[in-house]
Amino acid sequence: MNNETIEDIEVDKWEDKSFSSCRLTNISFAEAEIRQTTFTDCVFSNCRWNSATLERVQFLNCRFMYNDFLLTSFSDCKLTGSSFEESPLRAITIRDGDWSYCSLRYQDFRKQHLKGIRFANSDWTGSDFREARLEQCDFTSAIFHQVQLQKADVRGSQFRGVDLKVLTLQDVVMDLDQVLALAESHGVRPSIT
Repeated sequence: MNNETIEDIEVDKWEDKSFSSCRLTNISFAEAEIRQTTFTDCVFSNCRWNSATLERVQFLNCRFMYNDFLLTSFSDCKLTGSSFEESPLRAITIRDGDWSYCSLRYQDFRKQHLKGIRFANSDWTGSDFREARLEQCDFTSAIFHQVQLQKADVRGSQFRGVDLKVLTLQDVVMDLDQVLALAESHGVRPSIT
């Protein structure tokens, strides 16, 4: 579908579909199963994704405004360049995938376990990762302005290009490479003998 407006429907299953430059408004994806579907340059307004299962779905440069994602599961999905405005991602599950260049400002990921996800160049301004486990995630060149990381476990994740000096790292669990990078960002030249 190209340049279509889709409104006020309930979706329970979509597979192998493609949407480009579409506007989706007031759609219920609650408990839907969506697989191998691609959305490019689409706008989602007031959609409900509660408990939906998304597998190998691509949202490329999409915009989500006033969406509800409570308990949504993303498995090996690609969301590059997408933005989430007034669309909280609380209590979601993400397994693998690429969320690079996303605007994920002011999201609440407290106590979440994120593993093996690419978040390179994403904007996390004001987001909350307190007590989260960020395992083997790639945050290369991500924006972490006013991000809360207290008591998070970030071992194995990459933070190249992130301004580590602006982070509050109280009780954060880090691996040795991350500790060395943090020290270097503060002008310390560590020497391990």
